[in-house]
Amino acid sequence: MIREIFTKQFNYNYEVLKINTEKLNDEDGLIQPQKGGNCLNWVIGHIIATRGTILKSLNEQSVWDKKTTALYERGSAPITGTRNSKALSLKKLLDDFELSQKRLIAGLNRLNKDDKELVEKIAMFSFHESYHVGQTGLLRRIIGKEGAIK
Repeated sequence: MIREIFTKQFNYNYEVLKINTEKLNDEDGLIQPQKGGNCLNWVIGHIIATRGTILKSLNEQSVWDKKTTALYERGSAPITGTRNSKALSLKKLLDDFELSQKRLIAGLNRLNKDDKELVEKIAMFSFHESYHVGQTGLLRRIIGKEGAIK
C-alpha cells in the first residue's frame, strides 16, 4: 500500500509540474520573483537535484552528475538570465524531470515497506517536492501567464 501511495503522490507532482510549464519558454523560466525567491528554472532544477538523493536511496541512478546538481542545490547561486548563466534549458529540465520520474517509479516499485527509515525519508522528500511543485503555479502567474490548474 505504501508503494502505491508514494507512486500516486509523485505522479501528481509530475502531472502538475507538466501542466504548470505548458507553453513556457526559456526566458519565462528565468524571470525572477520580486524581493528574493528563485525563478522557475531553479525550482524545477532543484526538484531534479533533490530527486537524486531519493533515487540513490532506491538504488536508482541519479539523472545528474555532481556538477549539474550543484547548480540547483539549496543555497546555490540564483539562476539568472545573464549571458554567462549556467542555467539548463527548460526543455532539458523537463526531459530530465521525466527521466527522473521513470527511475523514481521503478525504485518505488521495489520499495521495502519494512524499511521504516527509508519510508520516512521518502515521505519527507514527497512533501518537499510538493511544496516546490506548488511554487511552479505561483511562478507561472508571476511570469504573466494564466493559472494552468482549473
